[in-house]
Amino acid sequence: RSSLPAPRRVRRMLRSQEGVVVHFRASWDDPKSCVTVRPPGVPTKFQPVQRVQRVQGAEEVKPTLPGAALQSEQPDPVALAIAARESLLADSSKNSCVPLVIVASEMLPWSNTGGLGRVSASFCKQFALRGHRTMAVSPMYNKPAASEGFQYAGSAWIWLAGSDHEVRYMHRYEDLSDGKGCDHILVDHNCFQNRPHGIYCDSRTGRDYEDNLFRFAMLSLAALEAPLRIKPGGVAFGERAVFLANDWQSGLVPVYLFHKYRQHGVYQEARSLY
Repeated sequence: RSSLPAPRRVRRMLRSQEGVVVHFRASWDDPKSCVTVRPPGVPTKFQPVQRVQRVQGAEEVKPTLPGAALQSEQPDPVALAIAARESLLADSSKNSCVPLVIVASEMLPWSNTGGLGRVSASFCKQFALRGHRTMAVSPMYNKPAASEGFQYAGSAWIWLAGSDHEVRYMHRYEDLSDGKGCDHILVDHNCFQNRPHGIYCDSRTGRDYEDNLFRFAMLSLAALEAPLRIKPGGVAFGERAVFLANDWQSGLVPVYLFHKYRQHGVYQEARSLY
């Protein structure tokens, strides 16, 4: 909240021998997106003070590393911040009655090439923990192992590029406790599969796949059909939902929502975020 630019604030803190931890997390579950800036003289890893039995007449053992006593006595501020944040999740959403459908071309742990897979996976958990009924739709690039627990949940016929195409939906429910969780949907269609050298392009040549427009138009349409066609837990998500489209691969979700479905009386109360 300081008026100084971020780099100047960090330099000032370092000159004043104060430590600062900078967080820019795409996902709270990802410890890699965290940088710790420490003042000179403070070691990278603090060593805890050894506890020794006090003997009468013996000298008290003192920490030899700078900041060791401070580190052993004070709780981790990051852990405190996460605990405080999670305690507010139940009351943080004002429209938890509205189902949420997350559409992304990547979803950890089943697919990921960069930050998108981590962000979309984080959305699944955070919206569900805030009380929304949450569905996550992504392509099935590879058949998941049987231990993953995916089961066939239904199918839909989609008209695209002048012909009908059948897509199959594979479903798995992720239980986040307290009656909250996320319905993960993998879209099974051959346009997403048999790409061993990359999701979007051939890593050997660096060239995008020529049918990418078809592939991700298929993803957008399959995601819009999912709340209508399949019934996780026996109840469909229905037409009153919010679609959260991530990155260019799902950029046609709001276009199809308005120009195809809404023009035919479907999804009149639905909304989309891109």
